[in-house]
Amino acid sequence: MLHDTGLGLCEPLGNRPYPEIHRVHDVRCFNNQSGEDGLKPYRSRLKIILDILTAINEESGKISKILLYANLSYDRLMKYLKELLEKELIEEKMGEYKLTEKGYKFLEELKRAEKLAEAFGFRF
Repeated sequence: MLHDTGLGLCEPLGNRPYPEIHRVHDVRCFNNQSGEDGLKPYRSRLKIILDILTAINEESGKISKILLYANLSYDRLMKYLKELLEKELIEEKMGEYKLTEKGYKFLEELKRAEKLAEAFGFRF
């Protein structure tokens, strides 16, 4: 377990000789983006795809911008980009990604679905 040091940092709780391995969604978050009890909120697969498509549409199609916006590791992002390319939601030209017409429509539908879910109190 991790706890807040008061400086916005996370530290392991306890002095265990063999620290437990925690999954990403078990990490305590202290930067005002925490979920209940200070846990970092879990993002669904669709929310991650929404973040990637939004990054490409609003920020830039450069890998570095997508990585920052979507908050993913490089390897994980590349798996998502490969899938989005295969489904023809994005295209890659000269090292930059762009939404296809199909990708833009899908992004708009995902945004609508997110708003609908949030209107009923569900997290997307």
